[in-house]
Parts: sequence; C-alpha cells; structure tokens
Amino acid sequence: VVQAGETTGTAIVVLENGFAAEDVDGVDPNPVISCETSTGLTSSDELPAGANDVTCTVTDASGNSSDSNYIVRVDDVTHPKVTLTGASPQIIEAGTSYTELGATATDNVGIVGDVAIDASAVNTGATGDYLVTFRAVDAAGNETTAIRTVRVIDTEPPVFSGPLVDIVREARPDGTVTVSFAVTATDSSGVVPTVTCVPASGSVFPVGTTSVTCTATDLSGNSVSETF
Repeated sequence: VVQAGETTGTAIVVLENGFAAEDVDGVDPNPVISCETSTGLTSSDELPAGANDVTCTVTDASGNSSDSNYIVRVDDVTHPKVTLTGASPQIIEAGTSYTELGATATDNVGIVGDVAIDASAVNTGATGDYLVTFRAVDAAGNETTAIRTVRVIDTEPPVFSGPLVDIVREARPDGTVTVSFAVTATDSSGVVPTVTCVPASGSVFPVGTTSVTCTATDLSGNSVSETF
C-alpha cells in the first residue's frame, strides 16, 4: 500500500522492490526480474489510485521464466478543495430574494458528482447571519465541507401603511377636544416597526391647528417621520 501524491493522485512504485528470486538449477545466480501492471504500466510509470494488479516475471540465462502476481494499492488520502464563488459574508437586504453564488471543487483524483449545497437555513425575512454549507466528495471517499455566511441586513426605513390624513374635530365648550388616531407601518424585515406620535393619540388638543409628527422605527434603527 502506498499513498497517492497530493497533486497528481498517483504514485511511482518500483514494482521489483522486495521481490527476490533464485535459479533452482544453479545455472544463473542472478535471474532477471521484470514487472508490469495489467494495464502495461512499469516502474517508471505513475500508478493510479486504487488496486493495481502486478505480474512479475523471472527469467534466467537459459530463457526459462516464471510468473508471480501481487497487488499494489495506491490510496488517495488527499481531501478535495472547495472554493466559494463570490464573497463571504454575502450581504443581502432584508425582504429581497436570495441568490446562491455557488462553489467549485478540485481534487487530485476527481470529484464525485456536484458540490452539494445546503442553503435551507437562509431566511431573508429576518436580519441576522445564516450559514450555507458546501460539501464535496472525491472518488476515494475523502470529504471536504466549506461554509459561507449569508448576512441579511436591513438598511431600508419603514413605510407608513397609508397617508397620514389631517383630522378635523369640533371642540368642546372648554375649547379643547380629545382626538384618537391609529398610525401603523410596515418594514422589509417583516417585523412590525414601532410607531410613536407626538402629541400621542388620545391627547387633548386645543382649538386651532396642531401638528402631529409620527415616527416609525424598525429593529435595525432605521426610521421615517411624517407630519399631519
């Protein structure tokens, strides 16, 4: 058993090493040993990963010969290399679609199938970091896993659910009126933003025109204000 090269996935083996023979009739004390694989490779060639059947032939000076067989196994212990396509972290705006950038894999022997991608954890509807895994397996079963971080961010301000319409109410005899109103907003993150208004809904307003400013703020600190 020999180890395959990290870049070639093959190995050069002197097939005659460790193989001894003798001429039983005593005529030739140094018979010639030659070996080759079933595919015709010799000691000067690179053996591929896997089991290689070798036949060695011993020949004496009289031309008499004998064969013997054995197996040279070249083991690939080098793991594939996975290279991410594009940046990590991959930045995505909340509420937008996610496009997987992919990855490539190389190996000294060869990759089996395609790079397996698991992006099931990515949720563009909520800000945060999500992990995408990439798995490659070579012909010898060696495995490599790479990880990309997908970062979902929210830089967009909330949006009021509708226009803030002026409100007209008739004052009480004391010249004031209590006014209630509802102002809502939405956000690309999918989380309902906080809305505050000054003066607040339910406040007592005097006769005349009073400006009310409402501000919607999301979890990322983005905000928008409107006045009615």
